[in-house]
Amino acid sequence: MNRHHFKILIILLLACVFQLAFAREAKMEPGAENETPKELNGVGIVEHLGEKVDLNLKFTDETGKQVTLGEFFHSGKPVVLDLAYYACPGLCNFHLNGFSEALKSSDLIPGKDYEWVVVSFDTNEKPDLAQAKKKNMVAAFGRVEAAQAWHFLTGDKANIDALAKQVGFSYHWVAEEKQFAHASAAYVVTPDAKISRYLKGVQFDSQTVKLALIEARGGGISNVVDSLILYCFHYDAKASKYSLQIMNIARMAGALTALLLAIVIIPNILKKRKA
Repeated sequence: MNRHHFKILIILLLACVFQLAFAREAKMEPGAENETPKELNGVGIVEHLGEKVDLNLKFTDETGKQVTLGEFFHSGKPVVLDLAYYACPGLCNFHLNGFSEALKSSDLIPGKDYEWVVVSFDTNEKPDLAQAKKKNMVAAFGRVEAAQAWHFLTGDKANIDALAKQVGFSYHWVAEEKQFAHASAAYVVTPDAKISRYLKGVQFDSQTVKLALIEARGGGISNVVDSLILYCFHYDAKASKYSLQIMNIARMAGALTALLLAIVIIPNILKKRKA
C-alpha cells in the first residue's frame, strides 16, 4: 500500500469513527434534541378557522372603561385580535412591533380598513400599562388614525381564558423565569366575528397582512381591484403567506384576451355588413 492510499484509508476510518460517535450519542438520548423543553409543554396555537369569537366577552380598555369585544366590530370592517402581555420582555414586543411595521408599510388606513384589538393575558396588568403600551406603539406608527383604531385591553381570568380558548391560544406562567411561556399570532376576524386567518410569528409581509384583511372583509369588498387581487392570490398555510394562483391568472388572461378580441373584431364585422 503506497502513502497516498494510506492517507485515504486514515481519512475514511476517521469518518467512520465520527459517524459512530454521533450515532452512539443519539442512541444514548433518543430524540433528546427534538424534545420540547418542559417550559413549552402545553404552549401553542391550534387554529379554529371559521369559528366565532364571543363578542359579549368583557374587558377594560386603556382608559379604564369597561367594554365588550363587540364594540370594536363594525359592519364591513375586519378586526385583528392579538393576545399578548405588555410587560413581556421579548416575544410580545417583537410580534406587536413586527405586525405594526407591516401595517405601516401597507396602504391600509386604521379605522377605515381595520380595527386592531390587543388583549393582555396577564390578569395582573391594568389600564395604565395598556395605555403606556398604546401610546408608544401609536407614536412609533406615526399616523394619528391609529389612536382611534388601536385598542389595548386588560381583563379578568374568566374572560381572558374564554377568548384564549376560542382562538386556540395556550400559555402558562414559568415561575423560574418569572414570565409567561407562549406563542404569537395575529388573529384576523371577519366583521361577523368569524376567525378567518392566523398570521403567526414576529415578522410579517405587508402584502400578506393586506390580503388577509381584504379576505376577512369578504362580502364587503369595496372595489374591483381588491376582488381581482384576491382572485389572483391564495393563502399558503405552510408558508403563512399568499402566493400567486397561476390557474386563476391564466383564466383571467384568457377572458381578457377574448374580451379584447371581441372589442376589436365585432365592430369590424358590423362595418363590413353595413358596407
